[in-house]
Amino acid sequence: MISKTEPYSPALPMADTVPSPEAMIRVDSYPSELVREWVGERGARRRYKVARAVGFQDLGDVLGCGRWGCVYQVPGPWVVKVTADPTEAPMWARLASMRRRTPHLLEGAARTANIVRLRPELHYGPDETYEVFAVVREEAHPFLDGDTASVATHARITERDVKLISGALLGYRRAAQVFHEGERRQWAIDEMRDSADVLESVAGADLLATTLRYLAVSAVAPQDVHLNNIGWRKHERLPDQSDAPLGLIVTDPGHTPTVWQTEDEIPIEEYAVNR
Repeated sequence: MISKTEPYSPALPMADTVPSPEAMIRVDSYPSELVREWVGERGARRRYKVARAVGFQDLGDVLGCGRWGCVYQVPGPWVVKVTADPTEAPMWARLASMRRRTPHLLEGAARTANIVRLRPELHYGPDETYEVFAVVREEAHPFLDGDTASVATHARITERDVKLISGALLGYRRAAQVFHEGERRQWAIDEMRDSADVLESVAGADLLATTLRYLAVSAVAPQDVHLNNIGWRKHERLPDQSDAPLGLIVTDPGHTPTVWQTEDEIPIEEYAVNR
């Protein structure tokens, strides 16, 4: 049986408590390996409890893992991301609350159906612990599929387009990091806008460009969006949500401190999923 606890509210301001992407990269081992072990293999009690906490009967196959978490298959059009990134779930919650006010400007980010914090924490070594979150987001076709040629074939874009997208995201990412450091913020916003303009010139990337431009001026620009964190929207209609236009979308907005919470922020509930 899973047990529900109080809604989770991260300490504020998060910018003082969340490690930078550079600090995260210095972790000796991929936390995603620990996350996968923490969730357990097929038939494990905790794996079943994690699924129930976000509204499913069980978690299916692992579709892929990054540095901080793994994506699990569940009945479409959703997937479940279980992550130890302390910023990803709060960022998804921020995007979901912003979507309520300006949905047309957030179509370049994956839609979410549930965001929860899971207990107990994941222990790494004798002194380190990670909070664990589960995010139910819409499934998407990965932008990268082995190499540039397969990307171009799958998405019907040219290798030049792939290079333009990669370069634009690199410029955006660097400017976002400068912005979140608190210096040269207007310069950083201008740079992010320029990067979004480049993205907008590529067929299929207009949704992504609009969303990244909007997030830049809203002070919540994701600072780690790259080719592995975007994908092609797979479904034009999602349950209980409005129609979703097809195009490139952000599938992981993590590594980004949400410096403050808004009054209408969607709460992140907690669930105990002991073995």
